[in-house]
Amino acid sequence: MECEIAREALSARMDGEHEPVPARRVDEHLASCPECRQWQDELNSQMDVLRGLIAADRTRMSAVTDSVSQPALPETRDGLDWGSVALGVAMLVAADRPAAAMGLAIVGGVFTLVLTGYVVVDGLTGAVGAVRMLSHLPALAGVVLTVLVWRRHTLEPPRPDRDAAPTLDDITLPDNASRGRRRGHLWPTDGNAA
Repeated sequence: MECEIAREALSARMDGEHEPVPARRVDEHLASCPECRQWQDELNSQMDVLRGLIAADRTRMSAVTDSVSQPALPETRDGLDWGSVALGVAMLVAADRPAAAMGLAIVGGVFTLVLTGYVVVDGLTGAVGAVRMLSHLPALAGVVLTVLVWRRHTLEPPRPDRDAAPTLDDITLPDNASRGRRRGHLWPTDGNAA
């Protein structure tokens, strides 16, 4: 038997797969070939290292899973949430600039949705007090107002500026007139009139 075939069979045996040749013939080859015995010993030592790494990784993952499944409760805090206040102020500024309201409504909506989840969990676990939970109301009110401004801005036609000069679309022409410049009705000034 060739060494390559024996090593392929040994590798399949190590992996628990079907060997390509009878196991008896592989064992006979191992008894007579010192190179294949050394190859098998190296393969066994590598497999032992891999098994150790897998076991260590499983132990680490188990420790991480245990620590995640039983989180430590944060200390109870009461106070004003300045991030929510800043977001509320930004939304009030957007009320002055309706074109930017849509983007702010989307960002603020996602923010308050995630924030609501945290507030509910923190409230149920007792991690925060009522004052802290109520400090998020300006952000929620800001999102609602920003959505209302955005909706009003998109539904309402734009108002013309009173100081702006009239455009061609603003001018009413008689029925026989056309917009634009007529071409070919002027005579050259440097030409001969005769």
